[in-house]
Amino acid sequence: MKYYLIVLLLFLSTPSHAEQALPAANCNKSNVSACMGMADRFFDVEKFEESLTYYESLCSLNVGKGCRRAAWIYSQVLDSSFELIEETNNKACSLGDMTGCNNLGSAYENNNQINKANALYRQACDGGNDLACNNLAVNFENGLGLEENYNKSAELYIKSCGFAFAKACKNAGDLYYYKFKDYKTALKWYKKACELGSGRACYDTAYQYKEGEGTKENIAKANTFYRKACELNDAKGCTALGKAYMDDNYKISNIKKDYSKGVSLFERSCKMGHGSGCYQLGSAYANGYGVQQSDSDALQFYHFGCAEVYNYSGSACYNAGWYHETGIVDARNVNLAKQYYAQGCESDHNYSCKNLAALDNPLFVDDANQAADPKVVFITQQQFNGDLGGSAGADAKCQAEADAPNSKVQGRVFKAWISGARKHDSVDAKRTLSRSKSSYQLADGSSIAKDFKSLVKTKPERFINMHANGKTSSERITLYAWSGLSARGETLKLNCSDWRSSSADDAGAMGDALEPILWSDFYQEECSEQLSLYCVEQ
Repeated sequence: MKYYLIVLLLFLSTPSHAEQALPAANCNKSNVSACMGMADRFFDVEKFEESLTYYESLCSLNVGKGCRRAAWIYSQVLDSSFELIEETNNKACSLGDMTGCNNLGSAYENNNQINKANALYRQACDGGNDLACNNLAVNFENGLGLEENYNKSAELYIKSCGFAFAKACKNAGDLYYYKFKDYKTALKWYKKACELGSGRACYDTAYQYKEGEGTKENIAKANTFYRKACELNDAKGCTALGKAYMDDNYKISNIKKDYSKGVSLFERSCKMGHGSGCYQLGSAYANGYGVQQSDSDALQFYHFGCAEVYNYSGSACYNAGWYHETGIVDARNVNLAKQYYAQGCESDHNYSCKNLAALDNPLFVDDANQAADPKVVFITQQQFNGDLGGSAGADAKCQAEADAPNSKVQGRVFKAWISGARKHDSVDAKRTLSRSKSSYQLADGSSIAKDFKSLVKTKPERFINMHANGKTSSERITLYAWSGLSARGETLKLNCSDWRSSSADDAGAMGDALEPILWSDFYQEECSEQLSLYCVEQ
């Protein structure tokens, strides 16, 4: 069966024996149809030079399509002179071939003759050519050789869309969305473009349903359009649909959590060159979601996502930088970290910018005594408002509890797990926290993490709800702690004005000792509230 199918396809796609007996030189007005059939069949199988001989003969017989196709081959295949392309397209246009008029206009626009181009676009559009209407609309929208006129642009996009040209429908949607801020009308044209096969328009439709722009929020319908976008090979649609499979939100999304399907979609979008898809795939490997956990594979996909050909995903660049800074896979490499943070910063990723700046004035430094005993972490019994006296004051509070008579960690040096207050004095500006290769544990010896990298890479193995005296607390109100740091140790924006404010109008980031994933960055709290501190041995 397969053999016969192949033979049939070959039969349909190549000239018949009768047609092969008709050389291009023998084309005349009595056999125009047969000659065009020969030319088109060669053209359709990309035998352009063979088809050109027929199109040239047809053009000499004043057949507009013959001239237009010959001009296309001169331009796109043979890289012929502008003069030859102009002459041949001009003849097609003069013979009433409106696509030829449009193509001549494009040739003029590419040759910086915008006024001639617009005149031809107008002529071809009036003659019913969808491409020309769209091209003229683009130039009205951008003021290219014409006075900028969004209303005229919209009229022309809609006219072109009426010829079932998906790109024009999509452009109409973009115009109403970005220029007119008319989300309801934008959605109408995005949906039309999606129906006509524009994957990106399906993505845009999905986005508006997700955000409730121009319509009622409908996550399930959004996912339906993300799926269609992906089916039409839109990488952003595949990434968005993949993220839906990673979430446990079936009641409103109509998609059941399925990590393996999410990973498959991320793989597809990453292969299509979507940096965000590569980032999501890297995160799946980093966390072991739907795949075997692998930091080396995670880093590889973060690298992909941060590459120029993948359009520089800021999140991918940031994660690649963090992996190199902390040495999760290989030895720490600050120079590589700077490169990736810098690219993430250029991609408007705020944390990349912050981490890049912090590398020149780091909060965390390697412990000089890498053979040291395990490091202890405890949470203070006492609570404090956000005015800690700066980070130096917070350190002093930790040390006071460590040195208390009933403490199990007397004689050791502790500092608060808290962001540095660097704007006020030299003591705070020079403050650092150690980054140890030794294990981290509670005051009774219970392990929290095997080393600093594990502490910031994964959640603590146990609740950090033990005080310096070895006693634990389960009273949740006492187990919220000021931090100003993410679980990765990154400085966050909210820090009670560098830990010198107790105002209810100010806020600081805080962690929850009974939520391992959110132990350092759970929420934000008013600086007037009383919270504990995490204290880390140095």
